[in-house]
Amino acid sequence: MHRVGFYFFISFIWPLLSYRDPGKDMMECVDSGEDLNVCAKQTLEHFRDTMETGVPELQLPILDPIHLKLIDFKFYNLTTEFIDVDLFGFKIFRLKSSNVDKKKRL
Repeated sequence: MHRVGFYFFISFIWPLLSYRDPGKDMMECVDSGEDLNVCAKQTLEHFRDTMETGVPELQLPILDPIHLKLIDFKFYNLTTEFIDVDLFGFKIFRLKSSNVDKKKRL
């Protein structure tokens, strides 16, 4: 009977306890009196752990790897399109600094 409880915990309860809500992380950090830029950097660093799994409870998709159907941009007079792109390696990013502009926020 103990095995059934253990498997239930691992299958259903652990995923709910193991993810971090980036919005909640950010709010708790700011509420603690920490600098906004420090909080943004800390939140992104914590979010790294969920990039391979996403957070289904928050409708956050898997970000590493991520598949994008289309990336298009214009650079001077050259228009470029990338179709069906798979991007890997986001979880190994190195965040050098964070600068949150509160005046430009949406």
